[in-house]
Amino acid sequence: MFNENNLEQSGTPVWWDGTKLRFDTPSPANLSMHSLLSAITFLQSHSPQELTMIITSSLMMPKK
Repeated sequence: MFNENNLEQSGTPVWWDGTKLRFDTPSPANLSMHSLLSAITFLQSHSPQELTMIITSSLMMPKK
């Protein structure tokens, strides 16, 4: 999530790599058909409220 009124910084991408939610820029090698289909399936199987909770909890996790 990003405040779009902040004109001095840019938001970071949030994407599903087929196994986990990621917060970096996807490389073309990571954007396979399997990843795309997994992301679609994941999004379709969760309500907007569940997706919000998943993203929020992922943002709270310490970076490795």
